[in-house]
Amino acid sequence: MAGYFVVTVYQDGQERFSKAYGSSKSDRELMTLNTSVRWWSVTKLVTAAAALKLIDQGQLSLDEPVSKFLPFLDLTNQAGEPRSITILQLLNHSAGVQNNMPEGMSQLRFPDQAPVDQVAHAEALMTSRQTLRFEPGSKAEYSNTAYILLGAVVQNVSGMLFEDFVRANILKPLMMNETDFVFPDGVPYADGTHPVLHFTSPLLALTDIDAGAVVKKLDDGLIWFKEFYLVYTGSTSLNGSVCDLARFNQMILNAGELDGVRILSKPAVDMFLRAHFVRLDGAPPWTMQGIGWRRPPVDPQAPRNRLVHSGGGPGFSVQNVIYPDENLSFAFVANGTDLPRDAISDMLAAIDWRLPDAAATMGCGRL
Repeated sequence: MAGYFVVTVYQDGQERFSKAYGSSKSDRELMTLNTSVRWWSVTKLVTAAAALKLIDQGQLSLDEPVSKFLPFLDLTNQAGEPRSITILQLLNHSAGVQNNMPEGMSQLRFPDQAPVDQVAHAEALMTSRQTLRFEPGSKAEYSNTAYILLGAVVQNVSGMLFEDFVRANILKPLMMNETDFVFPDGVPYADGTHPVLHFTSPLLALTDIDAGAVVKKLDDGLIWFKEFYLVYTGSTSLNGSVCDLARFNQMILNAGELDGVRILSKPAVDMFLRAHFVRLDGAPPWTMQGIGWRRPPVDPQAPRNRLVHSGGGPGFSVQNVIYPDENLSFAFVANGTDLPRDAISDMLAAIDWRLPDAAATMGCGRL
């Protein structure tokens, strides 16, 4: 299990529960609600918002071919026939592009190294991935590559580095001051942990990663990691606090606005939450994939509109959940590879957070 666990719950724009547990560092430094952690794939929600921002600005549309902005794409189907994919198909994982794993596990960047240009990285990645896995739009299959390409599109369309566009148009106006593609200066951050005895540990050993570059120490059956980042940022590279993630969620639940600052138009948010869902392959029956968000199967005995995005990899585990029809969101993170995310989500979802005695501990307080 992890060194710490942090959770925050908001409903109707009010903080209902927030609490941090355990240690964020191998020296047992206490976790706080403002500690920055690796969000892994929850980054995709922010990248999707960046693309929707460009759509709001009239610089991008859902049905445009991706090759218009990334001319290095020369895609074919399994039969070798030319194919084109759209911005929407990247957003809802229905493009059919091959994932970047397992190679992506070893594509690390360290604090003393410069960021990697995302267009150049996407072009290099696609040299061996021009054959699509399935016909575009026929289904969804989760793919980091889709959002790596989306980050490159945002960069080429905006004329700004992808990371700078996200900072200027999402993070800064939302006052997500504890979130960035690197751990922000002056913000406490957590070290990730991974069990020494774990089914993925041999996979880590098979990569070309120098263990001395990433392992801080071994302690009580856990590998504690040093600070490192991934070279690809559109899919997997934001680091932030649960309080900042709550601000992002509340902006979405407020139809694109928070604290009087509009980030996205209401039509863009409606698309984000309610449109363009397709069947997600490799998931439980009736699981649907939309723009960023996954919609799990609905319980016919207690139907609720639930949208989820998880993030996980060596060192950290994250879950972000919203109920648009109930103005409810919760997020939780751990500095450990393993976390019973679905069980924790079910427990939080079973609580009536509108009851006066539901909230016990609060601390984010900025919404």
